[in-house]
Parts: sequence; structure tokens; C-alpha cells
Amino acid sequence: MSEMIAVITTVRNGLPFLEENLVSVDAQGATERIHVVVDDGSTDGTAVWLSANWQTRVELLLSAPIGRGRALNIGWRAVESEFVAILDADDVASPVWLQEMLKVMGSHPQIDVLGCRGVMAKEHVEDTPSDEVVPEILLADRFLMMNPVHHSGVLIRRQALAKVNGYDESRKSLFDYALWVDLLKSGACIANLDRGYIFRRIHDRQHFESRKRIAYLKGCFGLRRRVSASLLGGRGRLIPYLMFVYGLLPQDLRHWVRYWRRYCTTAGGG
Repeated sequence: MSEMIAVITTVRNGLPFLEENLVSVDAQGATERIHVVVDDGSTDGTAVWLSANWQTRVELLLSAPIGRGRALNIGWRAVESEFVAILDADDVASPVWLQEMLKVMGSHPQIDVLGCRGVMAKEHVEDTPSDEVVPEILLADRFLMMNPVHHSGVLIRRQALAKVNGYDESRKSLFDYALWVDLLKSGACIANLDRGYIFRRIHDRQHFESRKRIAYLKGCFGLRRRVSASLLGGRGRLIPYLMFVYGLLPQDLRHWVRYWRRYCTTAGGG
């Protein structure tokens, strides 16, 4: 098995965003890599455009609509590589993303999963190497309140991913959150790097406020219960219920609560 990084991008009808994603992977440093793009049944011409313009620079895999979990598994299993990196089709990576993430993984061999920050504006993307990057090891209780690891931009050791048989294909959402829980249960070490290497686009397809929100909240509820029961010995068993109720609040009210908590934490300690 080589030390190459397999960058996995799954896409369905992502033509408006995809080119910038591909260019950003092409612009990575000297890191040995291959970009695997799994077209998950696009109907907007994405597959035709990829075949005509990028087939010599990406490993293009075409399928009928199969769902993101299965598409992700097809992608990482298609290439023998020591590391698997995920970059969502509508996101853009810093040119130092892979080399900096790999440097940290190399100096911290105990880490199996390394996440980084996503930023909401291109001008906030960090594009210069840093000599002082210290990863934060994430304990299981960090996964009880929320998913602390951004899926897009993550670097995973293939051996750890294979140990849990990859993503849960039976799910319809929260593939990454479920994977982190499975990895923690297997004994994997998960960490975050406080560096903004990924520009994350926010668009209508990502909003759960008006569609699929209840299903999303139920999925989070089930995963939080698994964290409490399987990883924390039952500690925090009420939190999944409280977070479900919190998720039912109007979006503006949730934003106010987050602001209030942040303000009190910052200003109230004196």
C-alpha cells in the first residue's frame, strides 16, 4: 500500500460548484494524491462535463443514484492508499490543505482522523504553512452535544476506516457523525486542527429548516444516545432529549441562545 492520499468527492447535480473544487485539489502541493470523483446519478450534465474536461486528472466513477454513504464507500475502496481525504463537491480547499494535514498526521501517529475548520468566506481560508499547529484530541464527550468534526476537509487513515467497514450505507443522513461514533467505539483517535483550510459554501440544498429537519433531529438523537450508552457508560443520558427539544426551536431563537451562551461564557467569568 502506498502513502498516497485518495481525495474522495461525491457529487450529484453539482455542476455549478464542481470546477472550483477540482482546481483546488489540482493546486495542492507536492503531496502524492489521486482525486476520486464518484458521480452519484447526476442529471444536470455533471458526468458528461467531467468526462470531457477532467477525465485525465481524476479517477471518475459513474453510478446510478445510490446514496452518499454507498458512494463514499465506492470512492475510498477504489484506490489503495494509506490516507483518505474527503472534500465535498461544493467546497474549495486551501493549497496547503493536504500537506499541512499530512504533516500533523506524520508527527502524531496515534491520530486516526484529523479534521480542520471550514470557513464561510474565501478571504478567511488559511493558505500559508504553519510551524505551530497542535491538534486537539477529541474525547468521546465532545460528540454528545454535537458533531465537532467537519466532514469536508477531514483526513482519515485507511486502516481505521477499513476496521469499521467504512460508512453506514443504511443511513440517509449524518454519515460522518455516525462514522466518528463507530470509529471511537473501535478505539480510534480523533483530533481537530484549528486551521481554516476549507471554504464551505452555504446554499439552499444544505438547509434543514424547511425540509427534512425532523428526520435530521431524530438521527442526531439516536447518535447522541449511542454516544451516551456506548462510549460514556450512560453519562449524559438526558442530553439527547434536551438537544432534540432545542432543535425544534425556531432558528432565530437558537441563534440567540448560542449567542447568549457564548457571551456569558466570555464575559461572565470575572
